[in-house]
Amino acid sequence: EVNVASGGIGLYIVGLPDNTIKESHERIQAAFENSGYRLIAKKTVVNLAPADIKKEGSHYDLPLAVVLMQLSGNLKKNISDLAFIGELSLSGEIRRVNGVLPMVIKARELGVKKIFVPVENSGEAAVVDGIDVYCAKNLIELMNILNEDEVAEKQTSNSVKAGHGKELMPDFCQV
Repeated sequence: EVNVASGGIGLYIVGLPDNTIKESHERIQAAFENSGYRLIAKKTVVNLAPADIKKEGSHYDLPLAVVLMQLSGNLKKNISDLAFIGELSLSGEIRRVNGVLPMVIKARELGVKKIFVPVENSGEAAVVDGIDVYCAKNLIELMNILNEDEVAEKQTSNSVKAGHGKELMPDFCQV
């Protein structure tokens, strides 16, 4: 949940976030600035509900950034049927994260039809049937795709094999 209100400036993340999530504000702000975007200049509160469950990990960076892009007017597209996973570097690059496979499976179970993941996680995500997987290298490329200035290539387990030149091996670390 996100609320934008007058009476202050800043991004506040609530809902039992760990330090990695609290630090995402700094990563997002730097990624915006280094990608040519600006954060909305109002008090913005992000509630990671339910508040009684601890949240951890840098994979929240990208979905938070996309919502803030929409609030700041840089993104006009309705993103309610999309999901995003990824860490942002200070330069705006989208970095790989751990645990993408179970997150993509859960997104599919929740009815998500399209998901954006880091390029390095595309092989892992593409093995999940029933959800379209896309990736972008950085925040600018993602915004161009979402604003339909660029076309994203759907990732498949076959395209991942061909693109990386190696056999896609099962990863049993999530079992």
